[in-house]
Amino acid sequence: MATALNVDVSELYEAAGIYATESGKRHIETPDEILERLRLASPIAVPVYTDFVIHAGDNVEAPIEYIYLARPKATGKNIEAYLIKGQCMEPDIRDGDIAIVDRDTVPEKGNIILCLINNEIVIGRYLMDKEGKPYIQNGHGKHDLKECQATAVVINISRNMR
Repeated sequence: MATALNVDVSELYEAAGIYATESGKRHIETPDEILERLRLASPIAVPVYTDFVIHAGDNVEAPIEYIYLARPKATGKNIEAYLIKGQCMEPDIRDGDIAIVDRDTVPEKGNIILCLINNEIVIGRYLMDKEGKPYIQNGHGKHDLKECQATAVVINISRNMR
């Protein structure tokens, strides 16, 4: 069959879930291995919210929609998405864009983060002043990180092209 298809025999084994191990022996995937491979290949549904809450139990609204992303390689990420309102980060991030965030990632200098200040979503670049104190910078100015009730690192932006 490999000759007829003009492929190497190993490609047929791999396509069938049979592959060579380091010892050279053939391994047939177990049903659990097949399910895990399929789970990792399936996209994740990311809920999109309009309000950023501090804790998951705090009056969480129902998502306004879901967007689907390729499953991240790293597991255990706390991925959410938020509808952006306003122009404080234009032209990079526009009104109506969806910011996809990871709540578990610790912000680093230069990251764009979402921050909750006085129950309002603020988006900006995470920077450090001369004394090493973190702040958020956007088109509306600087915000001391101490003002933030919660933060999340923006890992992607989704934009509707309509």
